[in-house]
Parts: sequence; structure tokens; C-alpha cells
Amino acid sequence: MLAALSVACGRHTEQKSAVQSIASTANDKLIADVDAATRANDELKLSEVIAKKDYYGLSDKEVKIIREAFTAEEYNRLVLKFVDPNNKRGLASPQWAFIPDVSDDSGELKEVEVVDKQGRKDLVDGTDNVEALAFPLITLGFSEKIEGAIKLRLADDPAADGGLMLNSLEFSDDHEPWIKGGAEVYGVVSFIGKDGKGTSELVEFPSVDYDGERYDLRQIVHFWPKNRYQIANIAFFEHDSGHNYADLTKIFITAATSIVTSIIDPTQTTTIAIAGIVGQLAGKIVDALPAGTFTDDDDYMDTINTIEKYAPGVRSGVSGNARVEMSLYQVKINDE
Repeated sequence: MLAALSVACGRHTEQKSAVQSIASTANDKLIADVDAATRANDELKLSEVIAKKDYYGLSDKEVKIIREAFTAEEYNRLVLKFVDPNNKRGLASPQWAFIPDVSDDSGELKEVEVVDKQGRKDLVDGTDNVEALAFPLITLGFSEKIEGAIKLRLADDPAADGGLMLNSLEFSDDHEPWIKGGAEVYGVVSFIGKDGKGTSELVEFPSVDYDGERYDLRQIVHFWPKNRYQIANIAFFEHDSGHNYADLTKIFITAATSIVTSIIDPTQTTTIAIAGIVGQLAGKIVDALPAGTFTDDDDYMDTINTIEKYAPGVRSGVSGNARVEMSLYQVKINDE
């Protein structure tokens, strides 16, 4: 354990040096493009910056330092983004920081090293006291976006009759330290498929970033015709890990199928029995993601259990973190 920690700390020191190399040479074009990407709720990939190194003012020496500090897998996940919770952009020059791929409660996020263009260093608490941050901050860290996620929106299937519409969504705690910027939230809808087996679908919420805000989504998260029964659950997670959409889907569907098929009894047809089965399915979804010791894993946020097709309404999650407003959406055919 101690040896692993020592290796990790050593590598993080090299990676901090890589950030210092960027900070010392990056021009205003790079800062402006990071700013534009962040405002568009996006991230600027480091690989794209390196590909245009001359445009952004990076020399071959700096590029060499950066490439040697990260493995190929890490390099492909690295992104730059502005973290400016106190809206200091334009009032001061940004400082720079490396955010390691560690859990949200890691001690490394309590003392994050920041550096300015002149190489002057300081420490900030990345988990608390954000009001004390007196400057805008550009972070180099690992992308938390879910690559290839499918967004189930109304326009995708105008003929779908009977969709579970998520009208609004709000969290009291997004489980994301401020230094990582906005949260990347996704939901996992679990239900019993037409074949009688448990299954699940992953839905991304790209516009949901911060806790304490009510987001009006009007987003379809489930098509009832796929469901054998008129009941479903939705669990919410905050995405931190390197798992992409395909990885996550496989993890959740495997958990649903392997557990629920052993529970279903064809003789159990009462509402109470079905609700109990679907409730157990929700628990397996929450437990599905593996937790790593040194890595930043997805955080479970809350679950809305036993959502009924004809009685969705306003609901709070089982832990009181999520509050949602849902409705049954049915597309009407235009009269010819």
C-alpha cells in the first residue's frame, strides 16, 4: 500500500511539472479557447492542444515534458477547462493546476498546487472554501464526459407512444469538489424487459452541472413500450471514472440480468410482487460499479424507486438528494 502511494505521488510530481510547462508558455489563444470550451459546457482535449502546439505557443521542449509525464491512456483522457466559481475571469490572469485521477475525498484535493505564468506556486483547498479563491483557475485533468452516451430525447422517436418524461431535476449535493468544475450526471433506468429479464438503460444529462439548481429538462428517459410492466426505477450517478458508455452499459445490464432472472417467478403476478422485484433490481444497479482504491470512481447520488407509468408526479429520492418532476408523455398523431 505504501509503495503504491509513493509511486503515485512521484508520478503526480512529474505531472505537476507538465502543468507548469504549459502555464509558463501558453499564450492568450489557448486561454481563450479553454474559456470558450468551458462556457459551451465542453472540455478542450490536451491532444488537440499538442497537435496545434505552435498556434498555442508550446515548444518542443514543453511537449516532451508533457508527453513523458503521462501514459498513453492517460494522455488521451486529459482535458483543459476553466474553474471559475467566483467569476474572476477577465479580472486576473489565470493560474494553473493538475487534478489527479483520485477519489473525491482524497487528501490530494485538500491541498492542490497552483502555479502562475511566472512559476510562482501556492496551495488551494479544492474541496472547501471556494469563496476564498481570488483568481480564475485552469485545470489539467481527466475527462469525466461519457463517450458515446445515447440521449433519449423526444425528437429521436416522434412515434414513441408512452414515454417517461423527466420535466425537471435538482440535487442538493452533486458529490463533485468545486475544483473539478461542474458535475457530469447520468441516470440508469432499470426495469423488466419484454422477455421477463431485468435490464437497464443509461441516459446522460449534459446540462445538469451544479447542485442547488433546478434544471428544466423536458427529456424522455424511458419508453414504456419496452417495459413488460408499468413500473421502473432511475438511479443517478456523478461520472468521474474513465468508463465510457459501452463499459457502463455492460456493467449495469450484467448486474440487472444476472440477478433478476434468478428472482423472477412466473407465478408472481401481483402488483406487490412485481414492485418488490423491481425494487431489488434498483439495489443491484447501485452496487454494480466497482470502487477503486486510488482512482476517481463514479459517485452514487440517489434513486427514485417504483415509478409508475400512470402516476409519475413529483418525487424525492430515497436519500433525499434528488428531487424530480415526471410525467407521462404520449405523442398524438396529427389529423390529416
